[in-house]
Amino acid sequence: MRHEHTITSILALIFLVTGCSDYQLSKVEPRGEQLEEALLGRQPVGTEATTPPPSSGNPSPWGSLNPGEMPEEYFAVAWHDPSEVSNNCYGPCPGVPRYDIIDITGQVVSSFEAPSQLQFSAQHKSLQPAGPGRFLAVSSGSTPDSDYYEHAWIGDGVTGEREIIMQWGWGSTLFLPLAEKEIELPGLFYSARVMVDPHDEDRFYLLTDNTMMYAQPLLGTLYSINVRDANAEVFTWEAPDMVTPDLIPEWGHAPWDPWLVDTFQQGDETMLTLGLQLPDEEGNWRTLLAAFSPQSGPMDWSIELTGLHMGGDLVVVPPSEDNEGRVLFHQDSDQWCPNPGFITWDGEHMSSFSGNDSLYCSRLGPVLDDEAETFIYYGYSEDTELEQEQRAFISHRGMDVWEYSHFRDGLALRPFEIHGMARLERPQP
Repeated sequence: MRHEHTITSILALIFLVTGCSDYQLSKVEPRGEQLEEALLGRQPVGTEATTPPPSSGNPSPWGSLNPGEMPEEYFAVAWHDPSEVSNNCYGPCPGVPRYDIIDITGQVVSSFEAPSQLQFSAQHKSLQPAGPGRFLAVSSGSTPDSDYYEHAWIGDGVTGEREIIMQWGWGSTLFLPLAEKEIELPGLFYSARVMVDPHDEDRFYLLTDNTMMYAQPLLGTLYSINVRDANAEVFTWEAPDMVTPDLIPEWGHAPWDPWLVDTFQQGDETMLTLGLQLPDEEGNWRTLLAAFSPQSGPMDWSIELTGLHMGGDLVVVPPSEDNEGRVLFHQDSDQWCPNPGFITWDGEHMSSFSGNDSLYCSRLGPVLDDEAETFIYYGYSEDTELEQEQRAFISHRGMDVWEYSHFRDGLALRPFEIHGMARLERPQP
């Protein structure tokens, strides 16, 4: 493990950095079009994108960013420097992902090594916030001191420490290194997704699929596991506990393996959102988001996505007292290499935002406000020097307000290729 600074030690320097540095973060000049003209012409069938209504209340801090006056934000980023990757493969060689916490200027303030550092073996799987200044990463790859291939681990930007919380391999054994305990999961599973418990930093959710050879994976079992206490009870939920009966096909035991799962805090309860795909009564494929509370069971909130979301990135803004909940996704139906145009959808109303037309194969980063009107996106550009080099933008209400062209690692400016990105909860000073 390596680390340079902790978040708390950088707080005193944040304004100095933002006030005098623009080498990797520069304001993007408007491209000349009005917001109405920035809306993309391609709309999903049966829907009509609209200009976002004027924001209510105080002006958003994202509307006009000036060095020294920018919102204090931190992001966990899985990435690699494409200039350090040798190209002796038949195609671009995969870069070993590094995991850093950066501030709003793109300055690396804390660094972590994934458990596996072997090229062609190390892969990034997922990244999510895990409390003040912390992130949960899931990565894979061989390690010299373990027979397990998949690793879930915490990077703590406040302490600078890394802790592996779960490991598993090709069988049904889950190992908890902190508790020195093995848990036998019933049967083989195709994949396992690990999520934070927003109410208990020692517990994590693990969702497996339920599959057999030559069959499509189905929604499997959800586990709540205390990763530190070997004697703590493991709680489980099966598919009928998580979704309403109308979402369970008569011919099967569960909807298909979810293409999205995430956890959120909603008052005193935890909310899981499940992206499900299943056949309707006529046998046509249906795509939707459904919600589940481990405390209360299936929830009323859902968003229908049939005919709108064709795959690829999707970010959920969960419902709250002030927000009905909505999603952000690409307008382009190409899930592998979409153009940078974006849609917000709350189940009834849709808005469309343009992106930088010099990018291709764009990806969504974190959402920065409750209306999903401010977010980070990134992609490849023909204007960069390296084939795998990317650029990233902060987009606010359809206009790019800042651009990241490099990350600053110490005094070095590094090009980047991003594997994943998450917005972190700000630590207390």
